Amino acid sequence: MMPTEAQNVSMTETPPVLPTDAYWNRATERCFQDKLIPFDKFIHKPVYKIGVHSTRESNGTQRQYEKIGEYLTKTAGRRLDPPVKFEIVSFDFDAFLGAINKKDIDFIFSNPGVYSCVGAEKEAAALVTSIKHIEVRNQVFDLDVHGGLIATRADNEQITTIADLKDKIIGAGDIVDLMGGQMQIYEMARNGLSYVNDPRQVIFMKDQAKVVEAILSGRIDAGFIRTSQIELTKDKDGNHLSIDLFKVIDPKVHVLESGELFPFLHSTDVFPEWPVAALSTVSKDVAFEVQGALLEFNEHANFGKLLAECGSHCSNSSQALQDLFPDIALCHTTPALAKLAREASLDSNLSGFRTSRSYHALRTMLQDAGFMVQDNRGEWQCKRPSNLYEGITCPEGFFQRSEIEFLNGCAHEGLSCDEVDSYDCFCRPCVEAFDVDVYEIEEGKEDLHLVEDYGKDRRGCEKMSVCGTVMQHQYTTMRIYDNMLRKDADIEIIQHSADSRDVLDFKPIEGTYAYEFMVTSPSVQTQVIEILVNGEPIGQSPIRIMVLPNDCEAVYGAGSKRVPDSDGDCVCANNTYEMVGACIESAYFFVIIFSAVFISVGFSVFLYLAYKKKQNDQVWHINVEEIHFNEPPEVIGQGGFGVVVLGEYRGTKVAVKRVLPPAKKSRGSSGLGSGTSDGLHSGSLQTGSLEIGKTKNSSIEITSKKAKRQQKNKNTKNGDGTTEKEVKFDETSGDIEEGTKKNRESLVLSSSKTDWESLLHMHQSDNVLKLLESATASDHGSGTWGEGYGSHQSMASKVCPLWLQFDEHARLKKDFIVEMRLLSRLRHPCITTVMGAVIAPTVDPMLVMEYMEYGSLYDLLHNETMSPGGDIILQIVRDITQGIQFLHASKPPILHGDLKAKNILVDSRFRAKVADFGFSHFKMSGLSKTTALLQGTPFFMAPEYLRRKSEYTASCDIYSLGMIFYEIYARQAPFEGEDPKKVLPKVCSPRINKRPTIPDACPPRMTDIIKKCWSANPFFRPTAKDLDYALVEMSARDTEPLESFQNTFKEGMRRKATSLYDVFPKHIADALDAGKKVEAETHDCVTVVFSDIVGFTTISETFSPLKISNMLDRLYQAFDTLASKHGVFKVETIGDAYMGVTNLDGTQVDDHVKCVALWAQDAIIAASKIPVDDEDLSRGYVKIRVGFHSGPVVSNVIGSLNPRYGLFGDTVNTASRMESNSVEGRIHCTHASAELLVQQAPDIAVTIRGKIKVKGKGKMRTYWVGAMDQTQVAATLDPVTEVNDDTTNHEDDGNLLQDLPAVGDLGDLHSHDGTHNTHSVSLSTDDDDDPSYESPPSPTTTDEKQESDHIIKVHTSASEQHQAARISMDGTIGTTEEVISEDGFPTQDD
Repeated sequence: MMPTEAQNVSMTETPPVLPTDAYWNRATERCFQDKLIPFDKFIHKPVYKIGVHSTRESNGTQRQYEKIGEYLTKTAGRRLDPPVKFEIVSFDFDAFLGAINKKDIDFIFSNPGVYSCVGAEKEAAALVTSIKHIEVRNQVFDLDVHGGLIATRADNEQITTIADLKDKIIGAGDIVDLMGGQMQIYEMARNGLSYVNDPRQVIFMKDQAKVVEAILSGRIDAGFIRTSQIELTKDKDGNHLSIDLFKVIDPKVHVLESGELFPFLHSTDVFPEWPVAALSTVSKDVAFEVQGALLEFNEHANFGKLLAECGSHCSNSSQALQDLFPDIALCHTTPALAKLAREASLDSNLSGFRTSRSYHALRTMLQDAGFMVQDNRGEWQCKRPSNLYEGITCPEGFFQRSEIEFLNGCAHEGLSCDEVDSYDCFCRPCVEAFDVDVYEIEEGKEDLHLVEDYGKDRRGCEKMSVCGTVMQHQYTTMRIYDNMLRKDADIEIIQHSADSRDVLDFKPIEGTYAYEFMVTSPSVQTQVIEILVNGEPIGQSPIRIMVLPNDCEAVYGAGSKRVPDSDGDCVCANNTYEMVGACIESAYFFVIIFSAVFISVGFSVFLYLAYKKKQNDQVWHINVEEIHFNEPPEVIGQGGFGVVVLGEYRGTKVAVKRVLPPAKKSRGSSGLGSGTSDGLHSGSLQTGSLEIGKTKNSSIEITSKKAKRQQKNKNTKNGDGTTEKEVKFDETSGDIEEGTKKNRESLVLSSSKTDWESLLHMHQSDNVLKLLESATASDHGSGTWGEGYGSHQSMASKVCPLWLQFDEHARLKKDFIVEMRLLSRLRHPCITTVMGAVIAPTVDPMLVMEYMEYGSLYDLLHNETMSPGGDIILQIVRDITQGIQFLHASKPPILHGDLKAKNILVDSRFRAKVADFGFSHFKMSGLSKTTALLQGTPFFMAPEYLRRKSEYTASCDIYSLGMIFYEIYARQAPFEGEDPKKVLPKVCSPRINKRPTIPDACPPRMTDIIKKCWSANPFFRPTAKDLDYALVEMSARDTEPLESFQNTFKEGMRRKATSLYDVFPKHIADALDAGKKVEAETHDCVTVVFSDIVGFTTISETFSPLKISNMLDRLYQAFDTLASKHGVFKVETIGDAYMGVTNLDGTQVDDHVKCVALWAQDAIIAASKIPVDDEDLSRGYVKIRVGFHSGPVVSNVIGSLNPRYGLFGDTVNTASRMESNSVEGRIHCTHASAELLVQQAPDIAVTIRGKIKVKGKGKMRTYWVGAMDQTQVAATLDPVTEVNDDTTNHEDDGNLLQDLPAVGDLGDLHSHDGTHNTHSVSLSTDDDDDPSYESPPSPTTTDEKQESDHIIKVHTSASEQHQAARISMDGTIGTTEEVISEDGFPTQDD
């Protein structure tokens, strides 16, 4: 609210005459049109008391508000017949709550915190909210809200955020002070700090003005005060303090109801001012009259102000008074009442009252901060501390120190509260401990629980830990301390020894909450001690006591050959006899022979059983030499511990992946071994990269990145000083950078198939298997290779058989073998066939599965060119359901544990198969056993499993199945883009029961199935068998996605084909024309190209559908003509996107990339000549962007009613990403396409764009195809003055900033004249700090073009960070550090 000035009253020459009291009485009677309320002695009281919470001297508070009571007597009191009286009574906090409990008061006027307590306990109802009148530096504010402030001195550089309050001295008003303590304490909790444990000292000074003074004097580091307190505080000279002397920590912004900003700085949320509330004992009619009178208080007070300003100039003529104040028309008032209201307003600093605001958010804050707690009945009530020691609340896992430790804590830290006795303080009053600590009393040591101790940790023994040791027949003293301080607690101590169960006696230590008991045992064994308090086991129960054997040598001397028996007596050891008091050895020859024979027979039986087991395992055991890979290895997916590689096993394509986390390597190991055998050179990989390529001796070379950069910098200098560089493609340049660490090893595989397979079979195979260990995209994130894990194995693990290895990795191998014996017998059409596994000493276990051509269901759903119909969806959901039904029907049932679209594979006939079942527990093995994490993907987990209320059951799989059905129709993962920390609690909440929104395309019957599958109660979820029965009765019509208007519109934009040969390749069209069934085809290398209209969304919003259709028709006719000219097969058009492909039939092996590049160049030119509106050429011409990628795809004919030709595979998605990351008028391609294009068309310019982040791909080095036109060159050379004038707003379009030119096109960029210089740019291809790194342009809209700041990237030298210059509309320039998002768009880090 903006400051207001007092109104000036204009005076007349003839003083008006004030009306007589008779006039006012008659006016009052006319205003009272309602009847008076008859006094009812059963519900009314002759005197109503208004209790006021006093935050200072009680008499001062009484005087401040007593006239408000008089005002209510003369207004609301006269509405009853006979009239009643209202009195103001002030109380401090304790007396205030006591008066409420005794029903000594009827109304309350208190700070909002106290009202929240009373409202919760006594059902008090707020009638009005007060409006505070504040005058600061000749400015007036009338506010009905207030907040809290965390302030420090302006020159204090150590505190800039709330997190900096740790280990600092803090001053506050009081522990029960809402605005000067509780609000700020809540903000500390929201920032992860505890107000009792994290500050070095907390001082409560009672008076907030004292807190302000202590901040300025440096007595405290920071203070908690209410808003406006600084402005109202005066220095010793009586002048108001300047806010510039202080620094507000984490200031917030609050917009008032008027639309203006809250005028005072604040660090907390803003809450309503003091309310006037009626207790439940007040009748509704009296409460109503009090509310009405208070709402009119402001008018009466303002009228009284006018009368006071009029003074002696007013005459006794009522007409003259009305002429003086023509706009004042008050009822129920007299001059005396107006004067009384004015005096009450001045005394109380209140300008009036308004209708009651909501105090719910404040009550929630008090509950979260711990100032309101629940009693045994679950009802909320406020803490009522009689002193500061009782007022603090320790965080979970901490307990209050003793009162003497609390009082002396600050003195122990060398701190004092102050010289003023009224100050209260504490210094870390809580200590870490369990609810009940159990510990052994060691001889000569004090019990820290019973003496004055200021240590930070007093925790006793943990659950199942060895808590003490004792010799046979001896005693050890144990002690229990109840940190919950429960009086007369029922303690029960049970000792479990072998089959016996004994209840131990204990004795309480008088005057404390400690209990003592003794433990002894005659036998050498572990004693398990169970402790119960009030019938419930404590959290650390049970503990263990180790009983050690007697030390016979200490009694009989060394070499006595005596050992303790089970009773603790020292007897002769085995193979000895006692003679003449000594133990003598005896040879037991026959016993030894018998033992040897027995051992031999047992070992023979063991070997025979092991042989039979190994013979049975040969059914699924696969030798590593039998697996062959492509050149280079083709990555077809991602598994739990790395990528999935396509291989060949006995002439059949298979998928190979790792199934266990990599074995931990030693800290000093490089991950490749230290030897030089098998062609490996010794060296560290911490600063180098590994290259596996063709060398003269077919060996492996380790080359440091530094050496490679030095070699690349040896460029020939031209005569003009410029550096000549060209794009080269060799075996050391890859197109995808996985991870972000500068020192991460990079493995570049040789293009030789022989090298790859020989490395796989070599002794140190972990070098090659790094590809399989890559887990950057793993769902479970078992760590990256080179960060503590690797395949490197010790010599012992290679020599010793598996059954003699006892490390964690060996245990997992054994478990995997047991699992394989089960999985090898599982055969079902809807279960991915496990063909076998590779188990060898030199390689980690690898799983060999059947190859599924279309990859995962996730890939299929995220294929932008694929729109499955009802027949395909029905087939897929039935296959998944039948696969799960088969697993659940096993004895015992097999639970998948991680059902999601990524774990459903699809073959060339669109048959779905369940994969990755049975291995979920292996995926968790890389984690610490103490983390107790849930397994699976969080958004697919059943709520009861997330809450840990249930073990994983078949119903959990059904819940995940419902999420897969949702994903099929939504074409995105559940809760995609949402914060798991916010979503998962709502999913788990039985009250909220949050689920993804059913997509509009989902048909009704599938909607019903999905809702049943993700029912909150697992009892109501159908079984897999029930689902199969339901799906059998459904047809393709029941699963057909419902078309939306947008899909219908896009379909209408597609051009109608006139024949099969227009929409299918010739050999496919011939087969369809002949009525033959077309099988899926695999194409090893094709080039897929996408084009897209820049700003199509804006065009669609501007023009009619008819004009858009006409524009697209003209554009696609031109593209079709160019496609025929350059041999590009048009796959389809989707809205403004045009998709084509080359080399489908294998006849364009030598020029398929060239054909696409030529088509793309001509398409950009052709599009620029096509007007958006052929009737109005001033509307501009079509602008497109193009992207393409080369790689393998799978093609197939989909559907039977309206068959369409579709391409599937990662190549299609990558090509689409190249298009979406391109810019207007440019052709964008991947490393694979650029390398082929240089070979097929050397005359076409190819320049390096740099490394960019591509969604779903990580970092990719990409390239521009074709020369950059001169307008783009000019735009790039002057980033300071460049302003993008593109007005498009497309879902894939970014802010089309011009990209840096390639060195081959422009050479070095030299500085221009002006105030800013553009640094020269060097393009490197090896370092992650490559200054040529470019990110796609950031999104913008038309409106933002005119109003927002423009972000222009300025590249500096390689040693500097990327910077973004923000150029405001007023010409000012500010620089912020650039952050590249996952989508590749630059964002600004505030």
